[in-house]
Formats: sequence, C-alpha cells, structure tokens
Amino acid sequence: MARDLAEAAAFALNAGVDVDLGGRSYAKLQEAVSRGFTTEAAIDTACARVLRMKFEMGLFEHPFVDPDKAAKGVRSEENIEVAHEVAQKAITLLKNNGVLPLTKDVKVALVGPNADNVYNMLGDYTAPQDNGNIKTVLYGMKQYLPDANIKYVKGCAIRDTTTNDIAEAVEAASQSDVIVACVGGSSARDFKTSYNFILLP
Repeated sequence: MARDLAEAAAFALNAGVDVDLGGRSYAKLQEAVSRGFTTEAAIDTACARVLRMKFEMGLFEHPFVDPDKAAKGVRSEENIEVAHEVAQKAITLLKNNGVLPLTKDVKVALVGPNADNVYNMLGDYTAPQDNGNIKTVLYGMKQYLPDANIKYVKGCAIRDTTTNDIAEAVEAASQSDVIVACVGGSSARDFKTSYNFILLP
C-alpha cells in the first residue's frame, strides 16, 4: 500500500500504532509530517500513550526487575491456570456441521507447518522454552486419538519454499475422514534469519 517508508509510517501511526519495532519506518516520521501524511499532534498522542504506560508500570522509578520475584511468578500454578482459562476462552468455533467432537475411530489428516512446531505457536519475545512446556496440535491430538488414526504431514514450511511435501499431504487428506489444517504465519524468530523489505512502486 505504501510508496515508501514515510508513507508506511503515516499509515501505521494514523491507524493507532504507537511504536515501530524494527520496521525502520518511524525514523521517517519527520518526513511524513513535512509531506502532509500525518501531523505532529498524532506523534504527540502516540508518545503520550507510550510514556503514560511506562509511568503506570513504574519503569522510571524502578527500571530494573527483581529476578527472585520473576522466578516465583513464571509458570506458577496460579499463572498456569489463568493461561489455561484464557486459551479455552480464546477458542472460537465459527460453525459445526456435526464433525465435532471427533469420535475415537475417526481417521484424521493433520497437515500444515504449524501442526507440530512449538515456536510457531508462540508470539514475539517468547523466552526459550523447556521441552514439554508447550503442547503442539499433534501432541494434543495424540492424547485424544489413537496414533493409528492420525496421519501427520507437514506439507510445507512457513518461510522455506525450497522443499515441500504437498503431494503427500493431499494424499493423506484424500484417505481421511477429517482434515485438520494448521496453517498461517509465525512470529517466531531467530538470530540467523535476515529479512528483506520490499517497497512497492
């Protein structure tokens, strides 16, 4: 949509995005103002919201965390229960034509790059996770259905387009009663990945 970073910055700022993390566009906000894409008042509003949040969190008075307090709260029983409740309430079933709940004898094709990848299920700034902390869709389905009833095929990756097993995924789907497709993007990142920014003319 944007012709350059200045216009991209204005689009984001005017839509209510207060902080640009790594996109490099907000460095062009002064140019965006001079070109009439946004206003100084819009920038002031974004700054005020960020500063207000930092004041409310006490970051100016106490900029450092207490490691002992953090260690007690991370993965505490109470926090795990809250996370479980949030996860359950966040599930949205748009339509059910009688397929759900799955019966124990149903044959399922589980396909997609997000079916068995822990970090694809997590958001940005997620700390490294110990084995077993996160359950993938494949893990969950194996707890519910016999292994013999699940055919898992990754199909493709999120970013790597050099190889895929789409044909195998299609074959598995054609031989199954139900297809569970775990697709979409991922915000999982590592320090080896480099990103190219493409500006449309």
